[in-house]
Amino acid sequence: MVSHLTRHQGLFLLSFILPLMAFSLCVLAGTYEQSGIEWLDVLGEGSVSLVLLLWVLALLISRPSGKLTHLLVIGLNLILFSSLLDVMDEFMDYPASSNWISMMESIPASIGMVMTTFAIWQWHKEQLALNSQWQTREGFVRNTEDLDPVTQLYRGEHWIKRLEQAFNCAPDAHKTLVLLDINDFSQFNSQYGHKEGNRYLRGLASMLSLSLPSSSLVCRFAGDRFAILLIQDVKANTAKCISQLSDSISHFAFYPHQCNRPVCLSARHEAEEINCLADIQALILRLNQYLDEQHDHAA
Repeated sequence: MVSHLTRHQGLFLLSFILPLMAFSLCVLAGTYEQSGIEWLDVLGEGSVSLVLLLWVLALLISRPSGKLTHLLVIGLNLILFSSLLDVMDEFMDYPASSNWISMMESIPASIGMVMTTFAIWQWHKEQLALNSQWQTREGFVRNTEDLDPVTQLYRGEHWIKRLEQAFNCAPDAHKTLVLLDINDFSQFNSQYGHKEGNRYLRGLASMLSLSLPSSSLVCRFAGDRFAILLIQDVKANTAKCISQLSDSISHFAFYPHQCNRPVCLSARHEAEEINCLADIQALILRLNQYLDEQHDHAA
């Protein structure tokens, strides 16, 4: 969050100045009216202003810098500016010479809505690009509460549900379940620390997502173990895909902080074709046991 505060200093300043300007204009142009306040209007208009402010803060905290972020934040701030003037109308009495206040209530909001609409269209195009990259992670179903916080892949329990849906969508294709386990990952954590271990897993998750066919689904099953559903039209392609994936992992060069040399870890894997949905749980258990046996033999 600190990095976003630094990156968006100008936008944070704008988000502070515009509401302050709205209050200042109302105070300078009118006088406080103690009677005739419509509290229902205050509640409705105030709620809109509060929600707009929360949207602006959420964008500033979560989005990277760029044209799209600037358009969204500036557009919402202009709408917020007009909304705050509407709220202050309930408390202020303006003389006839202050008709410009009405213009200030409508013009910034109109400009803000145009900017926000254009920004949402740009966001739509950005999301289409992200969808193509995240298809192997999400399967076009996004439930952020089910994501692993380290890798941003689905957790094992939810991934199984996505696997069942993918299984039903391609009844005639060859489906293979692959479990991957990173070799010597505990030693890596001991040497470089768990923070670097999490960075490695996060980078590896991105690499796996980009290295797999778009029809595949990958998840962080547990610890340094990943589960992958491969869906292939030709059965012979499955072994080739697994071999290429294993090579990609062993060539994945990770640079720990304050280290000038990359660390490359290999992975062991077990794979088996899925013939029936009812076999999935037993198949997962069996592949896990095979990986554990490999680990015991290596030790």
